[in-house]
Amino acid sequence: MNKQHPLSYLKSRQLKVLPNLERMKLIVKVTFLRWR
Repeated sequence: MNKQHPLSYLKSRQLKVLPNLERMKLIVKVTFLRWR
């Protein structure tokens, strides 16, 4: 971990987490539409 740049570290973590959230949203939406 870089102690000099905690903000950039947090940003990189957010960038890694965000796509997963978007993917989950898409999966939930697709499955919901499928089972309607």
